[in-house]
Amino acid sequence: MDTGADVSFLPASYVRSLVEADEFSGQWELQAFDGTRSVAPSARLEVHFLGRVFRGQFLIVEQSYGVLGRNVLNALSRHLDGPNSAWNERR
Repeated sequence: MDTGADVSFLPASYVRSLVEADEFSGQWELQAFDGTRSVAPSARLEVHFLGRVFRGQFLIVEQSYGVLGRNVLNALSRHLDGPNSAWNERR
């Protein structure tokens, strides 16, 4: 989870197992917090997380893990309890 990220990123190896590369719908220019720029492909996908379905553009990255950004997190209310290494849904 990255509450500062505008969008969510999914691992390329996982996405490629679901869709063909020609289904990627474009390139997005990214800028990291330190000003570093890069480019990532995107795909229109359906992501299931915590019993909810999120549909839309997700960016594809060459790393072994994904990042949930605000396009998903803004729809959720979560309580993060760092000292107890726990998180739960707020109602």
